[in-house]
Amino acid sequence: MEINAETIKSIISELFNKYKKTYIYEEEYVEFLKEKGFDLEQAKEIIYEAFGLGLIEMGLDVIDENHYKICIWRPEDVED
Repeated sequence: MEINAETIKSIISELFNKYKKTYIYEEEYVEFLKEKGFDLEQAKEIIYEAFGLGLIEMGLDVIDENHYKICIWRPEDVED
């Protein structure tokens, strides 16, 4: 599969449609992309490219005082 901007846009759309929530954690998007046949490095590349294209934002979610998780979200899904 060729990884171009349109493919990445489609993958991100499918990812958010699958989970049907605003924030998706790293383990969730990695699992999703592995199910689609990508390895860990390819999964990271797709997410970083999606970030670079402005399709997603990335950050940390505080789980508790000493635990954080990487998550992604679409800017249009979050209110300021």
